[in-house]
Amino acid sequence: MTFPLLYIPSLTPEKRVKIFLSEIREDYVSLRGFIILRKPPCDVPFKYIEYLLSPLAPSEISKSKIKAYAVVRITEKTEIKGRLHSGGYVKVEGRVEPYPCGNMRVITADSIVTEDFSKYWALKEYSLSPKEIRKIIGSALYASAELQDSFLYSLFGAPYIMKNPLNWREGYNLFVMKNNERIVKSLFEFFKGFTELLPRELRVERDDKWMFADEFLDLDFKVFNPNNTDIRYYAPKNIRNVLPKWLKGKFERKEFIYFIPRKSKPDIRDYYAKYSETPFILYEPIEFEFSELREYLPNILATVFWRRTTLPALNPLSEEIRVFRELFEHWLWKNRYEYGEIIDALLVKDSLFNLNRRYLLSLNVLGSIARLIGKIEKSYMNLVLNIEQEILDTWINEVPKAEIDAFLAEYKKNYLGDDRVLPKALQVILDLSSTSVDGLISKEEIMETLLRLGFTKAKAEESIEKLVANGYIYEPVSGFYKVVKSG
Repeated sequence: MTFPLLYIPSLTPEKRVKIFLSEIREDYVSLRGFIILRKPPCDVPFKYIEYLLSPLAPSEISKSKIKAYAVVRITEKTEIKGRLHSGGYVKVEGRVEPYPCGNMRVITADSIVTEDFSKYWALKEYSLSPKEIRKIIGSALYASAELQDSFLYSLFGAPYIMKNPLNWREGYNLFVMKNNERIVKSLFEFFKGFTELLPRELRVERDDKWMFADEFLDLDFKVFNPNNTDIRYYAPKNIRNVLPKWLKGKFERKEFIYFIPRKSKPDIRDYYAKYSETPFILYEPIEFEFSELREYLPNILATVFWRRTTLPALNPLSEEIRVFRELFEHWLWKNRYEYGEIIDALLVKDSLFNLNRRYLLSLNVLGSIARLIGKIEKSYMNLVLNIEQEILDTWINEVPKAEIDAFLAEYKKNYLGDDRVLPKALQVILDLSSTSVDGLISKEEIMETLLRLGFTKAKAEESIEKLVANGYIYEPVSGFYKVVKSG
């Protein structure tokens, strides 16, 4: 059963073509489109360079029931800004007149400027509300609310975090696992089916150029993918090989958005889980149905790209992020008291719960939610920490106790040695360092945290001195410390 999207017009290739045809009737135009570096299919004796301009992205041309092209004429007076390549998104300004071949019109270009592909999709007038998108996702993915939400957040990518010590980009990783073929296959089919619905420009493919034929003009075109953003989606084509080698570096740098289903047992060292904002262990197969999602997908993409313009980056020095950092640290200590030193081992080690990475991943989730909702609020910060809590509880309960005990023993050996006096002070500094902008922590901040946790002033100062003496921290700038052995 379909449902109407109140007040929001649907975005279709045909609508784009009609808008283009109305604009091209003017005597002088300034319009955007995709330039095809092929001569028009007419033998016209002009001395100028002529190419074709399409209002549709290359992959959408074949989907449209109506076609339209304009001819772009380049003269000695045409100003070109940027590098032109076939299939590139451009803005053309110039005088319009009838073309002496067929029913096309020609733009004698005063200027051609390369444009960011995201402008093709970032259309506020076609964007949806969070409630509307949730309804569409709910009609497509029959699964728990937590998995539905995680899939929804992932669609928006994550705002770039300024001075991110891991140099991540705008990508997002949704990882779902279970040691059950039927469960994993259901996710594999859903992720694969979703990415196949997407325009080719929004899929992650190894080859960024392709050929297509247009029967309307009786021409073959070679085009390059114009999408220069990280809003491109990947799902594996092979359930046994979920990430090919050529994508590994991009995955770790968070180039693009990944949907990874994998059949395996819970492992604290799981490669995919530790790079995932939302690593889920699924307990039953999901079901899906794409009819509404297929119909409204262009509007969802318009929303994703529009919201991206409103929140392109997160400033770690902003007041909102300072508040979130404090809440994250409070959440961390709450779990440390609940689970004990197991948490210390899991957070320090290069595992799913590595503290520095987990904090940045939680910031990504916050940024994705903020893109969906349109703002950052404390209630969404609490929502993120609830997600983190569910991940932590689930994995600690699912990972075999022997593996956790081995982590704990290794932590004590590598980080505490024989000194049993300093573990809490060391952990405080590790936590503060992992969530700071550049790893520097002021002595004032360390003292305030230790005093809040029950240290006396004398004991706090003594602990700092001992950690310096033991080589755990050093003071590169007067009054500021940096961790040496941060794990």
